[in-house]
Amino acid sequence: MSKDKPAPYDMSIHSNSSALAWTKFFRECNPECNLNDEVMLGWFANAMMAMHDHIYQTSPPKREPLSDTEIFDLWIVSSVKHIYDLVRSVEKVHGIGVDNG
Repeated sequence: MSKDKPAPYDMSIHSNSSALAWTKFFRECNPECNLNDEVMLGWFANAMMAMHDHIYQTSPPKREPLSDTEIFDLWIVSSVKHIYDLVRSVEKVHGIGVDNG
């Protein structure tokens, strides 16, 4: 095979709607990529959903996009809730905490 042309590949992946299949395919084609599979899976799933929404959107968005402040506030609330849930799980496993009932 010439240096100019990439090796041919099985184009059936183009009709596959599985983000996991695309992640595995990408890893096979780009073994030197230093991103982990979870990051790539998230990227492919997000890209596929964005395209789905773009194609099937039948009405304009119902509100303006979130501001940077709103995004940050949601991130903080989500992070605190995740930490709270994690602490409560550890407390439950070890039988400690405020409400052992």
